[in-house]
Amino acid sequence: MIEKNEGDVSVAVAGTADSQEHTDDQDITMEEAFSRLNKILDEIEGGALPLEKVFKLYQEGLKLIAICEGKIDRIEKQLKIVAEAQ
Repeated sequence: MIEKNEGDVSVAVAGTADSQEHTDDQDITMEEAFSRLNKILDEIEGGALPLEKVFKLYQEGLKLIAICEGKIDRIEKQLKIVAEAQ
């Protein structure tokens, strides 16, 4: 995890340190990413977390979404190539 200190707030750029999931791994499956995203939503919607934790979870969620978007883009490109070849 890379941290960037913004004044008094330390910002986690690559996910949360206390997460058991491996969101820093680009090899995470879509199923794993969606499962973790659901857990993040449940934690945030629970409303009992300090703001710093919510922010870290939000950042982790954004990273998971970016990973999923990348995977979807690659699949779409592969499908386009297959369709053009036929």
